Amino acid sequence: MVEPLHGYKVIDITQGIAGPYCSCLLGDGGADVVKIEPLSGDAARSMAPPYIGDQSALYLALNRNKRSIALDITKPQGREVLLKLISG
Repeated sequence: MVEPLHGYKVIDITQGIAGPYCSCLLGDGGADVVKIEPLSGDAARSMAPPYIGDQSALYLALNRNKRSIALDITKPQGREVLLKLISG
């Protein structure tokens, strides 16, 4: 069975709970979700307990079905990578 959002790409630049939850649902539907995190990581990584290993259970639950990359989008090189991800 083909998932309903198969073939769609989502660039997720959100942090915390609401945005990652929304993009998580898109990933559950089959979209290819790429999460962009600041170099320090998403704030939800430290929203715990509980932990699973050294990761916040909340972070793991909200960011399933996603690939991730850390970028400093305040710098030209980081913005360039982000724009390439968005455009193609």
